[in-house]
Amino acid sequence: MNTPPDFKLTYHWAAPTVRPPLHYEYTITIGPGALGEIDYRPDYPNHNPPQWVEKFEIEPATLNTLASLLDSRHVFDGTWNLRSPSFVGGEQAWLDATANGKQASVPAGLTAGNTAKIQPVYNAVRALVPQGIWDKLEAQRQAYISSQSH
Repeated sequence: MNTPPDFKLTYHWAAPTVRPPLHYEYTITIGPGALGEIDYRPDYPNHNPPQWVEKFEIEPATLNTLASLLDSRHVFDGTWNLRSPSFVGGEQAWLDATANGKQASVPAGLTAGNTAKIQPVYNAVRALVPQGIWDKLEAQRQAYISSQSH
């Protein structure tokens, strides 16, 4: 599948509830086009942590594979069921995407079956960020934690 020209994806991930400064969260934005960006925060947003933004390029074939994965996982025409009662304190992930004029929102707090359905998409999105960027962000996070621990 060729990537639609309007393909855009925003993936949000937040660590489980832990004491500051151990919490962290990030947003990965893909597109339009073969460009990506990760916006990383090493603490809860209300603690005014630094914000680190890294940009990266994505091979067109890899982007095509991601678009096909969203299609095969029925992201644009699926129904997403939430846990009831909702789960508090665990990691959270959610996604918004656009392709071929369609929009999709996958909320956080899905049932186990829906989590299994969307997890390969989440894994593929995270894999788009080059390992060198992940390593740099983790090193910065560790330095931030050390600076907050005194």
